[in-house]
Amino acid sequence: MHPIHGNISEIYSGIIKQFTEDFFKFLTQLSKIEKDPKVYKFVEKYIQWYSDKDTEMMCYRMFREVIYQGDFYFFSSLNSFIDNYLYDDSYFVVKWYRTEMDNDNSEIIYVECDKEDMFAFPIVKADDDNGTQNPQVLLDAMTQFEINENKLKEFHEEMGFEYK
Repeated sequence: MHPIHGNISEIYSGIIKQFTEDFFKFLTQLSKIEKDPKVYKFVEKYIQWYSDKDTEMMCYRMFREVIYQGDFYFFSSLNSFIDNYLYDDSYFVVKWYRTEMDNDNSEIIYVECDKEDMFAFPIVKADDDNGTQNPQVLLDAMTQFEINENKLKEFHEEMGFEYK
């Protein structure tokens, strides 16, 4: 039975069981990636971002297309990303965007830009044609994103605004 069907006790038990299974699969995965320092460093930084209230939104913005960001399937989704994009046969790219207002439609749109732009943020996308499996690309993008966020925070403070 799927963990969200049944009475409340069955639902709760199913959720705990699924989460526990995913967590133990992740621990098994962790023992494998400990031998690969770049992948291990990426996973460590990703989990730090995910679990910190100051960086969890950065984590969501950057990885939302390739890693499910909800708590329930967190471990299984992270395992899938590691297996598929860092070890198996899928590849990723990091694209840099900034948001702008489309005045014609009054909508916020993403515009591709240079990673040095203080308003730039990365999005990891699946790309089997032009992608990579190099975790250092992810680590570099995460570092640049942190730099950009700090510049943006300083800019807001100089203008007298609170940055969140």
